[in-house]
Amino acid sequence: MTRNLDKKLSANAELIIGYDVQNSNHNGDPQAGDNRPRIDKETNQGVATSARVKRFIRDQFDAEGEVIYMANARNDDGSKPEREDLLDRVARESDIDFETKDGQELAKAFLDACIDARLFGAPLSVDPGKDLPSQIVDALPGQITGAVQINNAKTYNQVFEATEAEELTSVIATKKGKESGGYGLDNKHIRYGFFGANGIVNANQAQKNRVVEDDIKLLDQIIWRSFKHQTITNSKIGHLPQFYFRIQYSDGLAHIGRLENEIEFDSENSKTQNEIRHTDDIVLNITPLVEILDAHSDRIDTIHHNMAYRFTPSYRGEVIDSDAVPDILTDDAGVDTSPIEIGAMPTPDINW
Repeated sequence: MTRNLDKKLSANAELIIGYDVQNSNHNGDPQAGDNRPRIDKETNQGVATSARVKRFIRDQFDAEGEVIYMANARNDDGSKPEREDLLDRVARESDIDFETKDGQELAKAFLDACIDARLFGAPLSVDPGKDLPSQIVDALPGQITGAVQINNAKTYNQVFEATEAEELTSVIATKKGKESGGYGLDNKHIRYGFFGANGIVNANQAQKNRVVEDDIKLLDQIIWRSFKHQTITNSKIGHLPQFYFRIQYSDGLAHIGRLENEIEFDSENSKTQNEIRHTDDIVLNITPLVEILDAHSDRIDTIHHNMAYRFTPSYRGEVIDSDAVPDILTDDAGVDTSPIEIGAMPTPDINW
């Protein structure tokens, strides 16, 4: 991606990410036993950690040819990469010769090379005894704080684990005269959950990390595409993006916070909690969101948005189509809106 380094961020932004999960394990919890889906035991809401959400996004950046530091990859020998291995991968995949740079120049080169490091931050402390040029060890900080932070995602509805496939196995015939073998499939999943997450883009940290407008515009697209293209395993196949808002402030210090909570489960127009199985079964009330955005409209520059046609909101008690939301934001909240051109995922360069 070509970045215009002159277009720096001068104001904060907030993100609202909405996606749903059908017959899928949204985020396994090893401590729950058998990697069962994470569920808040008190509210019965599904929970996906920020690390899980950012993993989708990082992997999508990687799939589209961006150099990332926290790569979801193994070393050639199959071992899990250490930080030294990750830095070596960056040096190989970027067009920057780290060995010819030092000090601040090297730190800038690293941030310019790795979009995930400048957006989400990165742990960088390395063992000086490892086989890395000394200037890399000396120049990079032990920790980069991300300009973009995303919180844990939680469902607007209560979720229920599917029990009909608990004992599902796949049987494979072995050689003649021997018993068949079987292996358990990853069948631990919820029936349906509609997740909401909140994010913040901090303009001050963005300038420190060399994040520019082009990075955030690409992030808008990558978040949406990640829930389509990075959910292809058996346990994640049921994910789909449903809505995305980037509230771009005009005031550098503006920050409302927790805006995903201003979208609420509409019990009057949705099916009962234990009957929800599909996007068509759930309605989300956007009235509180519109009202709080109206109250802060003097500090909002533009709301960038994308919504799936299956997403069903309600406003002031009436069920509406998702394509009516931008006009409501403009007319009732008094803010400018701009649709995000998602575009198609670039064709990867694959060498067989």
